[in-house]
Amino acid sequence: MTSTAQFEGEYLGKFINDPKLKAIDYPIISSVAFTFPQISMAGIDVDTAKSDAKYKIENYDLAKMAPENFFYLGIADYEAKLTLVFDENDRLVGISEVSQTAVDDVNNFVSIMGFGIDGQTIRQKVIPNFPSLFYKLKGLIK
Repeated sequence: MTSTAQFEGEYLGKFINDPKLKAIDYPIISSVAFTFPQISMAGIDVDTAKSDAKYKIENYDLAKMAPENFFYLGIADYEAKLTLVFDENDRLVGISEVSQTAVDDVNNFVSIMGFGIDGQTIRQKVIPNFPSLFYKLKGLIK
C-alpha cells in the first residue's frame, strides 16, 4: 500500500538520522481493492470483532437506507453494503464497505476513528454538504 510505504519511508529517514527514535507508531491504516465494486476497510476487521464480545457490529444495506440511499441509487449501486464495528464505549473502531464509492466512504470514517469523534460531536459541530458521502456519517456514528 503506497500510503503505508510512504509513512514507513518517512519514519526510516528520521530513524537513520536519529537511531534513538522511538519505535514506529502506526495510525489507523485503510486499505482498498479497486475492483468493481470497490472493497475497502480500516481498523478492527469484522472477523476479529465477531470473535470478541467487546465489539458490536452493525450492518447496513446502503441502497435501502433513506436518506443515505439517494447517492447509491443515483449511481445504480444497488448492492452497496457497510459494516461498522464499535467498541464497548460505542466508539467507532472498524469499518468495511463494498460499494462503488467504498474508498471515499472509508476515508471519511478513518478520520472519525483516528480522532475518536463520536456521533453527538459530529451532529453538534458539523453540517456537511448535501448530497455528499460525508452527509451519512451523522446518522451512522453513535
